[in-house]
Amino acid sequence: MKSQKIKKRVIIVFFITLYLVFLSLKIIITFSNSGFVDYNARNAARIENIISLKSSYSFITVGNIRNSYGVFRGELVPLINSSDADFVVLLGDTVLDGANDKYAYFYRTLLKINKPVLFTLGDTEISDGGIKNYFRHVGAPLFFFIAGQSEFIFLDTTGYTEEKYQINWLKDLLDNVQNVSNRFVFMNRSPIMSTHGDGILENKYTMTDSYKRTLRGMFTAAGVSAVISSSNGIFDKRTAGRVLYLSTGGGGGAPSYQNTDSFFHCTEIRVEKGNVSVSLLKPDTQNLSEGLSFLDYVWNKIYSWVYVHFINVILIISFLFLVVYSLYTKLVERIDYYPDFYDPVKKDYPLKIVMFTNNYLPFIGGVPLSLSRLKRGLENRGHKVYIFAPDYGTVKGEKNEDDVIRCAPLFHYKKGGLIVPVSNIFSSGIRKTFKKINPDIVHVHHPFWLGSVGKRLAEKYRKPVVFTYHTRIEQYNHNVPIFHQLAGGQIPHLLIKHFAASCDAVVAPTGTAKKYLRNLGIGKLIIIQPTGVDLDRYVFPSSGKSPEETLHGFVLFTVFRLSKEKNPYFLLDGIEKLAKVSSVPFTCLIAGTGPEEEAMKEYIRQHHLQKYVTMLGKVDPDDIPRYYTKADLFIFASRSETQGMVILEAMAGGTPVVAVDSSGISDIVENGVNGYKTEPVLDAWVEKIKFLMEDEKERKNLSKGALRTAHENSIESMSANILDMYFEIIDWKKKHPNQTFIR
Repeated sequence: MKSQKIKKRVIIVFFITLYLVFLSLKIIITFSNSGFVDYNARNAARIENIISLKSSYSFITVGNIRNSYGVFRGELVPLINSSDADFVVLLGDTVLDGANDKYAYFYRTLLKINKPVLFTLGDTEISDGGIKNYFRHVGAPLFFFIAGQSEFIFLDTTGYTEEKYQINWLKDLLDNVQNVSNRFVFMNRSPIMSTHGDGILENKYTMTDSYKRTLRGMFTAAGVSAVISSSNGIFDKRTAGRVLYLSTGGGGGAPSYQNTDSFFHCTEIRVEKGNVSVSLLKPDTQNLSEGLSFLDYVWNKIYSWVYVHFINVILIISFLFLVVYSLYTKLVERIDYYPDFYDPVKKDYPLKIVMFTNNYLPFIGGVPLSLSRLKRGLENRGHKVYIFAPDYGTVKGEKNEDDVIRCAPLFHYKKGGLIVPVSNIFSSGIRKTFKKINPDIVHVHHPFWLGSVGKRLAEKYRKPVVFTYHTRIEQYNHNVPIFHQLAGGQIPHLLIKHFAASCDAVVAPTGTAKKYLRNLGIGKLIIIQPTGVDLDRYVFPSSGKSPEETLHGFVLFTVFRLSKEKNPYFLLDGIEKLAKVSSVPFTCLIAGTGPEEEAMKEYIRQHHLQKYVTMLGKVDPDDIPRYYTKADLFIFASRSETQGMVILEAMAGGTPVVAVDSSGISDIVENGVNGYKTEPVLDAWVEKIKFLMEDEKERKNLSKGALRTAHENSIESMSANILDMYFEIIDWKKKHPNQTFIR
């Protein structure tokens, strides 16, 4: 097995090396064309020297080459070199596209031609941003020169140069140059005939009819001898306004082999004492039968494409080989997907567990309390738990913080009266500490920021990773500056889906939360585990009195973070309505702080609810259980919970619950057993509170049921269930590192 792995690595390294060698060769070829600069101007000077003293001369025109190695270089270049023509004009669509490497490959072909060559700008020369390469290698799109008694003019029909500018430029040129016997105009597209009508080339620009008419009028008035354009392999010659319009091409690009008028060719224009004659040059392969002509066409296309893309082909072949070889070795690998019934999971050794969270004690909230209880439950069972959490300053969350790694803040996020440190996730200290701990398993509690760091480190060091879905983050979009609309749409769901799917297992606090995750398409193991209730907090000293003991009448109690997602004004409206419909005197105590605190106080004053509502503000967490036990009824209006941890805490105090039915509530509150859950309608919610205020017998029955529910969800049972999952995942990942764990 070891030798096979070594062999596989050697083969992969060989082809990676081959890939890099040819990639380097491509770069060298692309950037080593020092002679291919200002090509038109240099060759125009050569042509002037050649024909300035001649009374007759000839030149060859060819279009639509498109880097063809098979036809142009293999068949037309020998024809051109053996002719007595003085120079060659390329009518555009010469390179396959405007990329620099295509110009570089064609330059190698130009070196095979023993005559001066001139370029005309065409569509392919400017594709892929090629106009810059054209300027560098060839020159300006508008170009002219005079040699002997002849003037040669090159126009741009790609749309790069504006029509109005070209007309003015051409008018000045024709007006100022008078003493010439012949004028030749070269342009990629014809102003009189459709040279690209077969649709083989996709033109991004089409000359307007008025522009064509203007050009034809100017050519006639100036006595132009011939206007020569390119085509897709179709030779055409006609006269209009005493001007010869010649369409040529077929330089190797892609003529239609089924069209007898379309064939590979180039054209020779001969000038003798001012007279112009045209002859056609065709390679010998044009005499083949239709079947052989088709095969020759296909062969030339393949041959030319491979020539132009030779290095790319090698690169692609190397890459494909690596992919196929990797897939093949993966597919032939023998893996046993069936569980091993004779190798039970080991659960008799202490674990090192690392957790990552974006908030923790001393910050009071559902997630910090849940982590603190889970940590305590796991440690009571002999395991070591480390928590990476934000640094809130000098105040510590627990008496002993040796195993809480406080991450320095990058900045502080401020919202209302809340100041939250945003940890510096880019600190190298996080990675170093994680590596030093070398945990057995990683447990992340948020799908972003520190949670993402934890998952990334787990993947890097091949550790199993578990994610607890605590929060409906789409309900907190109002806390996001500027982009709160986006934060309340699909983005949070996609974030949770992507994150949870890349973990080894997910903890959902309720069955509703599990259904939500399944609806997102999460196929990993999902266990349902609410946060455990700390029952020890409900054992109070026999002496001492708390402030709430002085309260009289019926006591309603609720605790939540005072923010919009907790539905606080629904609750206050309910209290206002309850005061009108109930004959039982009552007081509603609201514990908690948050960004809506001052607004809620103002709301209470405006609605004259001071007699019924008391805002307790921040209450010491150790005192909260006293309020639970002293209250007659716990009320709750939030619809943003994933588990409603305070619901279970209230039940641990023997307090029945009336809550708005929603995710996190539905799975805990059982109508007629430990409380009531209502639809999110004010009248229905108030009616249930009123009913329990007036029915003492029903309250006592619900109180017993609430205590049973709380004892079924203790810290001990929570930590036991989580530990079972940890051990199973660790065992599975060791035996099946590349397989998904499913229980």
